[in-house]
Parts: sequence; C-alpha cells; structure tokens
Amino acid sequence: MGGKHSRKKSSIKDEYLKIIENKKREYYKKNEEVINACDFRNWKDFIIEEIETAKQKFPEATWPAKLQKLCRNWNTIKDHKWRSNVLWYDYLQTYKVQTPQSQATPQVTLKIPMPSNFVNTFEAQSLIDFLKSHFKSKEDHFIAAMISKFNIYFTQQYLDPNTNSSTDLKLNAEVLADPEKVTSQLVEEVKAFIMVTLQSMIHYYGGVVARMMEEKPGEMYDWILEEVFSENLHSVLMAAFRLLNQQAEEKYRQQLETFGNLSCADLGLETPFQLDVERGKGIDQGYQKAIDKLKEIEQCYSPLNKVNVIISTTRLICECVDDYWRDDPDINPKELVIDADQILSIFLYIVLKAKIYNLRGHVKLIYEFGRRIVQHGSMGYYVTTLEACIEQIESLGPDLLDKIKEYFSRN
Repeated sequence: MGGKHSRKKSSIKDEYLKIIENKKREYYKKNEEVINACDFRNWKDFIIEEIETAKQKFPEATWPAKLQKLCRNWNTIKDHKWRSNVLWYDYLQTYKVQTPQSQATPQVTLKIPMPSNFVNTFEAQSLIDFLKSHFKSKEDHFIAAMISKFNIYFTQQYLDPNTNSSTDLKLNAEVLADPEKVTSQLVEEVKAFIMVTLQSMIHYYGGVVARMMEEKPGEMYDWILEEVFSENLHSVLMAAFRLLNQQAEEKYRQQLETFGNLSCADLGLETPFQLDVERGKGIDQGYQKAIDKLKEIEQCYSPLNKVNVIISTTRLICECVDDYWRDDPDINPKELVIDADQILSIFLYIVLKAKIYNLRGHVKLIYEFGRRIVQHGSMGYYVTTLEACIEQIESLGPDLLDKIKEYFSRN
C-alpha cells in the first residue's frame, strides 16, 4: 500500500516538473533575443570600459581608477545569485500574467511582529522593486559596492581632511581656490558616475534589465539617482553650491530674519487664505503642516525626493485651508479657489516661516540632476514657484511690499 502511494506521489511530481520545464522552454524561446542581447558573462570587462570613459573625461578625479581596481579584484562567484535571480523573477512574472487568477484569498492581519531579517524579494511588484532589494547587500553585490565606494572616494577627494562633522563639512583647498570651476566639475563627475552605473546595470544583469532600461528609462534613472545620493555626497554638493553663492546666501539669510514675521495680509493673501488670523474660533495650525513638510527638504538627499517634498507641501496647503474652514457656515466654497497668484503668495509665506537658509542650493540640485520631465513638466511648476519665492525674498523691501498689497487690492 505504502509503495503504491509513493509511486503516485512520484508520478505527480514528475508531471509537475515536466510542466515547469515546458514553461521554461516557452519562456526562453519567447525571450531568446532579449536574454542573449548582452553577454553578461564578461560583465567586469565591460564595466571597466565604462569607467574608463569617465577616467578619460576627468583625469584629475581619483574615483575612476579606484573603482576599476575594485572591479578587477571582485570575486564574481558571489554575484551569481543576484544576476540569475533577475531572469527567474522575469520568468515568474511572465507566468503570473498568463495564469488565470483564482478567487481572492482572504487578507490576514498578523498581530505579531514579522522577523526583520526575512525579505521575500519575489513578492516585489515590479522589476525595479525587485532590484532594489539587491542593493542592500553591499558586500556581495558589485554595483551596490561600487556606489558605496564611489561615495567614499568622491567625498575624500574634495573634503578638507580635518572635517569631522557631516553637518558642517569643509571643502578642501582645491575647491576653495576656484569654486566656480570645481563646483561645475563636481556636478559633471556625479552625472558621469550615474551614467556609468546605469550602463553597468545592463552589463551586470543582461538583456532583461536592458529591456527595462529601454521601456522605462526615467524610472531607472530616478531609482539609481536615489541610490547614488548619500548624505555625504549631498552635503559636499550643497557645500559647494553654498560656497559658489556665498554673498547671495548671506543676504538671503538676512532677509529671512528681517521679514520672517510678515503676516499673510502683508504678502497680499486674500482673506480666505489668511490662516494666521483669529476669527473668533481660535487659530488652529494655520499653514504649520505645510511649513513642517517643506523643512523636510533638508533631510532628503535625492533630488526627486526633494521634488516630492515640494509637491506634498502644495497638497498640504490645500489641506490646511480645508481644516481651517471646516464646518464653518460663513465661508462660500467658491471662494476657496487658489489661483497662480495666491499659490505664489502662500508659498512665499511658507518659505519665510520655514527659514531654510540654503533653499537655493536644494533647488539647484533638482535642476542639475532632475530629469527633464521633473524640471519642465507639471512637477517642475512648483519647483519654479519655489525659485520665484527665493528671488522675491532676496528683493523684499518696503517698496516691494507696498506694490504687492496694491496689486492684490486692485485684483
């Protein structure tokens, strides 16, 4: 009896393995051109060539030669699991799409903590999400290691060796001697490394990632940008921008201190948007939620994350107005329409209250590294609005304030 049961189980297993094998053949046949598009067996040689291009362009930079050495000495055995898993993930996603979905499984909420060291990467919703999980392993994933080492080598070259604080970084004598030239070079070096990383992804992973790069180049760029921008890299660039615009930043700081107490009315906001006025019901938070959100831009290192902070600030402006007038019968909802002039004045108020002294540097970082769609698309509108606020604050004075009030009184 036991032998018969065992043979039946073995037969079912063999049948299942045949089905899987047939599906693998179908997958390889369908994707043969993509899979073989890149010879990722010799990925180290190709990546060294990519770095060589940056080395030739920036002969004074130390990081290209050091990264080439890292690549030559890298033990490729430990990378195999990452690269082969991408193909397996793509196969599973293809099979998942082709398989009819069964009835929904009830969602179960666990009231016990999940183990922190368990990550089922095959549950990722997209290939990019799947790849993100790989980058947590800097010891045995070459590109993750390369990004980490770049940050170290880059900051070491341009920082004063006596710097001992990440919040007060001092640039070395080379940068101080010619801030304009060296700052431009710093930006171009980081851009070059980002491109090296994107090209390395193709050589490292092969055709599946090359296809993703072709289909969704913007998403890949944004993600790699987020991986590359560490706290130290961000701080070096911000320190360089500050040095480059030292006089303008000092004047901006003084203007924030001088005009930081201006009210909404002083800046020409229409009555429904003057949330700093008590109307017999007590002032709630006014625009405080939006002010606090904008301050978070200082803690974001990726340019795209900075854009997201600006957009979230805009959404919170609307939320603050809604909260202020909630359940108030005296307000006509038609009056709560924020036009372009009002959003600029509200942002001006928020920027004054947030007192982010190096805000121009954050905007410059977005313009230097953000994609064209971020710079010039709908998202870019609010970045431009923020830049306009900076320029207005720099030129603020009694005469300009009178003109602002006069303009809004006429309109």
